[in-house]
Amino acid sequence: MDITRYSKQLQEYYREHQHHLQLGNREACSVLRKMLKIAVAENDPELIGYLYHSLAFAEYFIMGRYDAFLKNLRLSAKYILQCEDQTEFLHIYYLIAIDAMNKGNYDIAHHYFLEARSIAEKASLITEMGILEESIAYVMMRIGDNRRALTYAKLSLSRIRKDKSHPHYFNNLITGYLGEAIAYLRLHQITQAKTVKEKVDRFYAAHPEEFQDDILLDYLLLSYHLMVEEGGADKKKEKALFREVCEMVQKIPNLHMYMNAIRILCDTLKENRCNRQVGMLIEAMEKNTVAPNAVHALQLLINLKIDYYLSTGKREELPDCYAEQDRIYARVLAERKEMYEYTRELVKLTGELRKGREAALAEKEKLLYRSYTDALTGVMNRYAGVIRLGELFEKATPERKRVGIVYLDVDELKHYNDAFGHPEGDRRLSELGKLLRSREKEDGFRASRFGGDEFILIFDDANTARIEECVKNLQEQSPIGFSAGICNAIPEEGESMWDFIAQADKALYREKKKRRNRSR
Repeated sequence: MDITRYSKQLQEYYREHQHHLQLGNREACSVLRKMLKIAVAENDPELIGYLYHSLAFAEYFIMGRYDAFLKNLRLSAKYILQCEDQTEFLHIYYLIAIDAMNKGNYDIAHHYFLEARSIAEKASLITEMGILEESIAYVMMRIGDNRRALTYAKLSLSRIRKDKSHPHYFNNLITGYLGEAIAYLRLHQITQAKTVKEKVDRFYAAHPEEFQDDILLDYLLLSYHLMVEEGGADKKKEKALFREVCEMVQKIPNLHMYMNAIRILCDTLKENRCNRQVGMLIEAMEKNTVAPNAVHALQLLINLKIDYYLSTGKREELPDCYAEQDRIYARVLAERKEMYEYTRELVKLTGELRKGREAALAEKEKLLYRSYTDALTGVMNRYAGVIRLGELFEKATPERKRVGIVYLDVDELKHYNDAFGHPEGDRRLSELGKLLRSREKEDGFRASRFGGDEFILIFDDANTARIEECVKNLQEQSPIGFSAGICNAIPEEGESMWDFIAQADKALYREKKKRRNRSR
């Protein structure tokens, strides 16, 4: 398949997948499998890894299939580890953390959110860091550390605001404001929560069509929660808003993501003796037929029902609820065990694959070093020296910076080899290389062996007096005598590094001639 057709077909499938995903439709999974088939045929590991991650998300959050979720995450990790860019691990860790958080495994959730955040930080993904900090804030809320939750929520929002070019900037900003308002609400700082919510109110008034179902439910839950906390609200408005909340709860496909927020609202309603509303919320949740049968959602729902029946005196309903609670708890334990086993397996898998990858990268670095380094002297070889000079000239000409070249030629190396043998001559060259390497950083040059007994020193924007002083010091410390020619100037338009090398070479021979005349 040609690349144009490949890209076009994937784009069509991707649009179809996004459509089904927004509707919470199971067809999202079958479309992803079609895309996987194409990516596998084209041997595109990066895309395969991404698609397995997306399939894990869809299987779990749309279809509630935990076994498929783990299987596809495992496959995703395996393929991503084959790629140069491994930032996709951020999304794998994010999914693991979300799943762990929903199961009450807050230590695992916190660990993997931080792992994902570390990847985002290394890759300078500002918005992704903000989204992950928002998730960490949510974990802090779950364990009751509301002050740290507010700190993370504010940090998250500050990052999200910085990246206005992000394709989901608007949604991320609204979610950030909602997260901050909810954190204030959990701290019972109602005035601050209301102030932040007013910003969201203005967005909603201007762009109601931008509020997708997931954001809208958060917004409605927060609005109603604040209305109950404040008290004395217009009863007609309160009833209308509560109806909206119940309608949304009844139809949203990823309801399990909001179960904790609903539980907190039910606690507030119970404190305010609004038991009728609690019953209506439970009824709306039970009527939701599009959300997956996720075990953590069922656990929260049965706990809400038991609390409701106890507070309203409907004790005849309790035996069936307790039996159902036991069945769900057994499922929770089984899934938590599977989660821990999976995370151990993932750590082992990533460890093994990364170890192999690091060994391959180390070997690559070694080969690269050898290809750029002169074996005898340890300085750059001619090839590396030419590359370095080319880079300097590319920058120096438009920026009007000096490029300095010192051409070194070892004196009478042939006679030295004839008198003492080539091994002794090589030893002296090696010692010269060692001297040059030891002075590179301090004197601000890079050395390259250009031929058998010829070296060049490359200076970036240095004055001539400094270069001359450097050469003099090297000649005094060198284990073997050498002559040097210097060319140091700002390259003019049309001048190349070879022009500078030729000028340094001419200066070298003038220096050699002077030295011969002095020795007569």
